[in-house]
Amino acid sequence: MFIFWALALAYVISFLEHLSDAAPVDSSTARPNVLFIMSDDQGMNSIIPQNNLINLTASRSSYGISFCNAIGKQINRRPGNVLQSPLLHGIPLLPVKSGYTKFVSENLTERYLPVWLQNHNVNTFYVGKLMNALSTDNWKSPYAPGWNHSSFLLDPYTYQYTNTTWGIDKTQEPEHYLGNHTTDLTASKSLAYIDDAVKSNNPFFLMVAPIAPHVEHLPDGGLGAPVPQKKWESAFQNMTVPQTPDFNPQTASGAAWIKDLPLQNQTVVDANNEYYRARLRVIAGVDDMVQQLIDRLEKYGVLNNTYIVYTTDNGYHIGQKRMQPGKQCPYETDINIPFIVRGPNVPAGNTVNVTSSHTDVAPMIFEMFGIPTMDDFDGSSIPFTAEKLTGETAKSEHVIVEYWGNMTGGEGPIGYGSGPKFNTYKALRVFGSGYNLYYSVWCKDNEHELYDLTADPYQQTNIFTTSTANDTSTQILGRPLPAVQDRLDALLLVLKSCKQNSCRKAWTVLHKLQNATNSTITSGSPDNSTQDAATPASLAEALDPKFDHFYAAQPKVSFDYCDQGYIIAAEGPMSPVSVSGNGSEALGRRWVAIDDGWEGMDYERM
Repeated sequence: MFIFWALALAYVISFLEHLSDAAPVDSSTARPNVLFIMSDDQGMNSIIPQNNLINLTASRSSYGISFCNAIGKQINRRPGNVLQSPLLHGIPLLPVKSGYTKFVSENLTERYLPVWLQNHNVNTFYVGKLMNALSTDNWKSPYAPGWNHSSFLLDPYTYQYTNTTWGIDKTQEPEHYLGNHTTDLTASKSLAYIDDAVKSNNPFFLMVAPIAPHVEHLPDGGLGAPVPQKKWESAFQNMTVPQTPDFNPQTASGAAWIKDLPLQNQTVVDANNEYYRARLRVIAGVDDMVQQLIDRLEKYGVLNNTYIVYTTDNGYHIGQKRMQPGKQCPYETDINIPFIVRGPNVPAGNTVNVTSSHTDVAPMIFEMFGIPTMDDFDGSSIPFTAEKLTGETAKSEHVIVEYWGNMTGGEGPIGYGSGPKFNTYKALRVFGSGYNLYYSVWCKDNEHELYDLTADPYQQTNIFTTSTANDTSTQILGRPLPAVQDRLDALLLVLKSCKQNSCRKAWTVLHKLQNATNSTITSGSPDNSTQDAATPASLAEALDPKFDHFYAAQPKVSFDYCDQGYIIAAEGPMSPVSVSGNGSEALGRRWVAIDDGWEGMDYERM
């Protein structure tokens, strides 16, 4: 049955009584806890200055670092996906937003973070949006396992700010709240779970996933601006979308449908500015919630023994490259996300350049709890302690970003005014000493982009070249663009169908093949060749001219056609190849190396 105002009041009274009974916990010898907070669609352009989120890095917290190269992968646009480490290009996605239904059909319910944590004596709690398509009809078919206690937002009410339904644990009936703000409910439920968690001698993992600042889904099926709490209804009256060089530019940029967008007139700009203010207002409410959670942890004496992570699922664009509000593109506005960590042995007030993505979150949480990581993780732990950040790290320099489907009308008050646009792409971000690059291939006409973000941080000048000549007028790391593009394309080729170690160490995959090319292959398998002790581990090392022939001979990433999901037949070449001694013949042999997890022949998982 649904619970309305009377039962909501009873819940609050019960919660207050429960709170008064809770006793402080001595955390001096306890295993650490983890509080993981994940907002919904919060880009770097929606961080409010001088807000409570800064408490994670400012003096009040004593600890805190911000990762400026954190990437939200468009394929993974749901909070529940940080609870896994595998890249989801390994799962058929049709339709793209099948969400919980696909999670169940692919038998992933026993292969994600809370189940693993419970196996290591960690108590687990969840509040908020788990994933799309988790509804009042299917939330117990089956119930998402692995949680000591859970409060899941349920469709069709997930994205309504003052009309929500929650699935509470496995044995209870859904609770419905009309008139209560979703962020207030998320906060109160999270605080109640902290009260429960600290009573146990076990460490706890609490994930809090508010919907803000996601667009509101109206009962009639339309979209509306996010709805703030009363406290914030009139805030930020003078704030406008940051006027960065890529905001509504006079000269169009981008690829596919984006490069053809018209200049926005003042009416559109004004409407989008008001929409932007609505987003800031609901983010301010999330700020308040963060403060409440920190205060509650501090009350129990467990704050300094609790890792707190704040992030979001993906970024957001409003007016950049002339785009209407949305989130489904591969540019920095949509993929560069806030990622803040504080806790035991985390250095104070630092900003670090370590490359990270959602795929790395589960390994990081394993490390926070002192649990050995699993070999079948596609990601690797994000270094978060002073020791790890100052020492040598094997963290990769690259992140793949993938999306399948169309861009439709946009999420803001004024749409595009035309039909759906092909928006399927594969993109690559590569960071290293002396380089900061973006490379992408779009399904529409197999259009390519290459941006040097060191020189062009707003991605306005596409420097991709179709020339094979070694023109030295534009170079990266002292090498001509064709040589750089060959490396980036080969790296993307590995990452588009990698799993496990081949995702973490893609350059090793490529250079085992390169070594096989230069060795006598007696068994037909590159694994039997001797690996060069100086195998490149970065783009800079792979750009050595001695590898030019090998990279130029690799099949190029492309699409055979555009589709609405991950369809192997549309994906073009699926893996790199070794090359015969004279470089003229591609062996076409897909390499299956058990130790590297390369999946090149058996695509049943896909």
